[in-house]
Amino acid sequence: MSDCYVRILPESPEDNIDTTAVTAIIKYLSEYTVSDSIRCVESAAMMFVDCGGNLDRIVCPHCGGAVDFGWWGERMTEAHAGRFADLRVVMPCCAMQSSLNDLLYDFPCGFAKTMIEMRNPQIPVSEACLVQLRRMAKCNVRLIAARY
Repeated sequence: MSDCYVRILPESPEDNIDTTAVTAIIKYLSEYTVSDSIRCVESAAMMFVDCGGNLDRIVCPHCGGAVDFGWWGERMTEAHAGRFADLRVVMPCCAMQSSLNDLLYDFPCGFAKTMIEMRNPQIPVSEACLVQLRRMAKCNVRLIAARY
């Protein structure tokens, strides 16, 4: 049986959720839903927050062209070598400048140094909950639904 994870991270890799906010968000989520665990994952370096087996396709945010997984994998390898400090890419479909973070992942993925992770939550995150999470984090947040 697979596990489902809901991960909450800043929408922009440049943003971070401070320790006080993390504590408040974990408390709020533990009152919002029952889950196997709720934890904070922090890293000194940028990390790629993926959606696991949910990733179906990636689309260019400029022209809507499909992104080849081989091309994307090469860009991820290059970015990983630099600890994801530089996420800039030139899109092969339209030659526009973009970021690995801004690609349209289906299901969503992102980059962050801090994320909050719920394992097997029993209630989906509602729009009202998402508004509250943004307020508590003091930044826009992205939800990543992952299955492993």
